[in-house]
This record gives sequence, structure tokens and C-alpha cells, in this order.
Amino acid sequence: MVQPVPRAGSGVAADEAAQAAAIRRHEERLARDPSSLAFAPLADAYRKLGRTQEAIRLCREGIERFPHYTTARLILAKALLDEGQVDEASAALEAIVAMGGRDAEAHRMLGELHRKAGRLEPALGHLEQAARLDPGDRESRLAASIEHVVQLPEVGVDQF
Repeated sequence: MVQPVPRAGSGVAADEAAQAAAIRRHEERLARDPSSLAFAPLADAYRKLGRTQEAIRLCREGIERFPHYTTARLILAKALLDEGQVDEASAALEAIVAMGGRDAEAHRMLGELHRKAGRLEPALGHLEQAARLDPGDRESRLAASIEHVVQLPEVGVDQF
């Protein structure tokens, strides 16, 4: 059987068409039922296409109706980070953790935000929690082990 030769750029066009179709489906679903949770996947699709302001607006409106919907808060945090609004993103992530702390991705993201700000102790705590919640998360485990090494007190030669 002969396989067709892919054309240059055809994969990009197919991806864009698939994204547009997904957005249309989510928009239609949300139009049919404005009280549904469809706002979250629509906001995430908008965010991935760079439409971060729309994503932020949708998430904030949806969170007003569903304050415990952690997925929406996670998408909001990502969109806020895309906009460079680190403090607001951190607050959205902290809200997720305060609701029960069972979201590995929220802990991973908070760990990274704390690490980048030079706050190693809270970074380590969040990265370790992310690794506990998702044992397959090699990135968090590695980052946590590196943070442990960074936090070890310096050992002088005379202490051996």
C-alpha cells in the first residue's frame, strides 16, 4: 500500500482546523447551556491560541458560578502567567491548594513560581507534594531533589 507524501505545512493547517473546530464545539455547547462547565475547555482552547484575555474573562465568570472548580482555576493561572501576571496566577494556584491540595499540577506550578522568586523552602514543599501526588512526575522529583541539595548547609573541610 502506498502512503501519500505529506505536503509541507499541511500538518499545521490540519492542527489549526482541528483547533477551530474544537472551539466552535465548545462555543456552541456553552451557547446552548450557559451554566455548563464548557467554559473551561473553551478558555483553555482560547489560551492555547493566544487569546488569553478571553480565556481569563471566561474563567473568572465561570469561577463565580463554580468556585470549587479547580480545573478552571488552573486554566486561569496558566492564562495569567501567559499575560505575565505572576501574583494573580500564584493566588489562583494557592486557592486550588487551599481547597484540598490534591492537584499535582498546581503544586508543580507553585513550586516553580517560588523557585524562580528565590523562595526555596516553599518551592521544595510544593515540588515534593507534586511528586507525592503524581509519582510518575520525574520533573518534580528531580527539581525537589535538586532543591534538597541546594538547601544543604555548606560543609567545611574541617568538619570531616
